[in-house]
Amino acid sequence: MRRTRLFTIALLFLAEAAFSQIVNFFTPEMHWTLKNGISLENGGDFEPATESVDLSASLDLTELYFSTGFKLMQESSDFTTESIFWPTFFSCLNMGIGTIFHINYMPDNFIETDLLFGFFAKYTPVKCFSVSANMMYLRKTARIFITDSEFVKISNDNMALALHLLFLPTEKFNIAFDFSSYSYYRYMIFFAPDFRLELSYKLSRLFAIGSEVEVQYIDMFTLSANFNSANFRCFVKMEF
Repeated sequence: MRRTRLFTIALLFLAEAAFSQIVNFFTPEMHWTLKNGISLENGGDFEPATESVDLSASLDLTELYFSTGFKLMQESSDFTTESIFWPTFFSCLNMGIGTIFHINYMPDNFIETDLLFGFFAKYTPVKCFSVSANMMYLRKTARIFITDSEFVKISNDNMALALHLLFLPTEKFNIAFDFSSYSYYRYMIFFAPDFRLELSYKLSRLFAIGSEVEVQYIDMFTLSANFNSANFRCFVKMEF
């Protein structure tokens, strides 16, 4: 009986050691990123261009990821925060859950909130390339102000999808491509596809500069597909 218990304990220790080699739940090394950008957005139907400025911060601990950001426009403002927990499997695959919360506020007109929760995954087969994707439930709520004390509340249950590709052809040059139903500061009802291409170049160990173009369509996969907007952005990034 005693030998059986010792054998069971030894087997459990071996199983724990083997499992720890397969799955990693936490990496204490922190990677901070601060980003400041200026954007020019052109809408469809000859709408005038709109300028905006944004500031964001993110913390990456490999298995844990947090980010928060603000975007200011002439007539509205946005706030977004995101958190992901995705343990590492076999040193190249991350899978887990995440949540996003977003607020869009236009004084005296409306306030819109978006709450997303779902599954996240990232595959990094080699150091210079990674692909990540997520599928989330989206709860959208909007309050449209009629007067100072009266408003109309609208709610919608929907979903959100995203695919992100990252290429690092050199240590200083990065290329990123997104295909999704939302962007960091804009959450449309499924499915208004959003395409984004980003290029960035490292000036030093701490600083990088970059630019991106983002194009959004409405009802793209139907006969009534319409161009919605195009966003051009330049940014400065600090990593430490």
